[in-house]
Amino acid sequence: MKQESGANRVPPRPSSTAITLGLALFAIYWLTISGAFHSIDEHAVFAVARNIVYHGRVDQSVLFWDEPYVHQALFGREGALYSKYGIGHSLLLTLPILLGRLIPGATLGTATPLLNMVATAATGALLVSTSQRLGYRSPVGIALGLLFGLSTFAWVYADTTFGEPIVGFLTLAAFALLWEAQKRRNALLAGALLAVAMTVRPTSLLAVPFFGLALWFGTAKPRRWPLLSAFALPLILAALALVGFNLWRFADPLQFGYSERFDGSLAAGIIGFLFSLDRSIFLFAPPLLLLIGSLPRFVARHRLWGMVLTALALATLLLYSLWPVFWGGPVWGPRYLLPILPCLILMLAPAVEIALASAGGQRLALWLLALAGIAIQLLGVLWNSLPMTQEFGQRYPLWLLPPRAAWLDVAWQHRPSGALLALALLVAAVIAIYRPRRWLGPALGVSALGSVLLLSWLGQISLGFQWRDVDAAVQAKLANEGQTGDALVLNPAPYQAPIALLFGYLNRPEADVALYGIYRLPPEAPDRQSAEWAYLLQQHDRLWLYTDGVARGDPQSSAESALTAGAVAGPTEWLSDSERLTLFEAVQPPTTTPTRPVLLGDLVRLTAWAIAEGHTPRSTQISLTWEPVAPTVAPLHTFVQLLDESGELVAGWDAIPGAGTRPTERWQVGVPFTERLLLTPTATAAGKLTIIAGLVDPTSGERLQSPDGATYVTLGTVALEANE
Repeated sequence: MKQESGANRVPPRPSSTAITLGLALFAIYWLTISGAFHSIDEHAVFAVARNIVYHGRVDQSVLFWDEPYVHQALFGREGALYSKYGIGHSLLLTLPILLGRLIPGATLGTATPLLNMVATAATGALLVSTSQRLGYRSPVGIALGLLFGLSTFAWVYADTTFGEPIVGFLTLAAFALLWEAQKRRNALLAGALLAVAMTVRPTSLLAVPFFGLALWFGTAKPRRWPLLSAFALPLILAALALVGFNLWRFADPLQFGYSERFDGSLAAGIIGFLFSLDRSIFLFAPPLLLLIGSLPRFVARHRLWGMVLTALALATLLLYSLWPVFWGGPVWGPRYLLPILPCLILMLAPAVEIALASAGGQRLALWLLALAGIAIQLLGVLWNSLPMTQEFGQRYPLWLLPPRAAWLDVAWQHRPSGALLALALLVAAVIAIYRPRRWLGPALGVSALGSVLLLSWLGQISLGFQWRDVDAAVQAKLANEGQTGDALVLNPAPYQAPIALLFGYLNRPEADVALYGIYRLPPEAPDRQSAEWAYLLQQHDRLWLYTDGVARGDPQSSAESALTAGAVAGPTEWLSDSERLTLFEAVQPPTTTPTRPVLLGDLVRLTAWAIAEGHTPRSTQISLTWEPVAPTVAPLHTFVQLLDESGELVAGWDAIPGAGTRPTERWQVGVPFTERLLLTPTATAAGKLTIIAGLVDPTSGERLQSPDGATYVTLGTVALEANE
């Protein structure tokens, strides 16, 4: 086919240039992806999103965390734990989670940054198209998109699961629609975008009055009310939905789950956001220094919207300056100002236009600020220096820390072929930028197919998501013996040890059993622990408890002690020298009850017992209530046996009373306690089975006798059919 000459070639539409620049940014983000979470905020929104996909639940009870994580959520309806982060964010995260579930080799947590990568790249593309709609030439738009995507802290947050990049995109998109809102459809869509932003971050409501005023004063009188009504409709619906959601989960329409309030120091926040070494927006987005000359020109040129965007930026600065933790935790730069960053970059258009037309100092200044921004962001995307905040504090200027090889935080260092593929995506996007009419379609196809393969490779690396042979053994056991409605509870001992383990399970697409991670709560918080276990036993008939480093009955295992007191203890299987998996069941109504108490060895009286069908097929729940009548120092064991009609043992239990938690040496005279245990006979056992129980010396094998000389108490019988 004959090529068109440069003079006759039809120039590409602005959308083509915008899309190709977005593809280039997307490929760069693939090059520098880490594939791991770096914040408990990310943990929280991901946990809710996964809960929605796998279990149809909007609570965050998958994470029963103790300090400091309890501040990420609030206990509400039915004892469930609900995240303080916007439900809209978790709903959006279900998209990459579903994608990670479908792609072979991909995993769920490693797929979630895809949402922010797309949102940030799309924001860069939107800056190109929006600036062109405002009357600026294509090179200005391309420069704005690149400045935003590479020279500001937006680059660092493209590799995270925070909500701010999404809000920034939605805010800029709403502005682009309202800029020339001559149709109700544009106003309605702009309102819908801000409504979604509100569900991600309720503080996004701040943009509504400013955009509403611009719509009102920028529209001729006959069309004001129709356009404003269309704009307001989705916002009102979203506000009602959020209020209803809060009422449903917390019985308080204005309770979003936050314990903090906007009552911080305004002066400290403003100084921190503008001039501090750790959160200054000018330090983490150097091109914004051009606002000094560009902002007056932008306002003069675009008048109403220039004033609206300026007022919105100032209002955002003032609002978050009042937040008591305005620095946003141990994160990179001024995270809370990220939603307004795209609008600030857009207002650089006059300065960029002048700099590109200049051959002197102004163009040099633009280049220097752009390169300075890239250099700052490279420190944030290539190295994970955030763990150093444990040593230096959250307000330490992380960019001042000298990079160390141990901090290198790029996934493809573990699989170089990933970097080569991401580089190929970038080359395809760059080619498309120069000839979008010919190469845009192929570049989109390469980007889509390459991303699928990169997601698969990233899932196989699984950085930051612990997965070991013992975890695979747990997964296999649950797959073979688990039942619908079961839950797995992870309760390793030390503080913070369960994080990588917990999210290793949440990261696995095949791990469809409900999961909970419970830290060992301090002794002074028994009520909270009791409430958590009560909630779990209401939701699940059977709980599998994973413990590490503690033997059965170890007093340090407060989770196991609490479960033993309120549920039926089943068998324990040791998975390694220190790790084990124990089954517990919710208590069933009894089918057999005692007729009279029985005294054993003049030491203890079996005052009550009960028999019930277990939740496990062919299993039986046994409840025994002991009342000591004399002190003993003998380390006795409880034994319970199921005997067939010929007297042969088909199932048995022999352990320290209370499944190891109530040794007889610590019994107190006159203080009764109840232990519950689960017996499951062999698959071939059938017919009428007799249940006997008692106490035995584990060393000598001698059993305590009743006054009539019996060495056991007959509790009752159960009838079983042969297991075909």
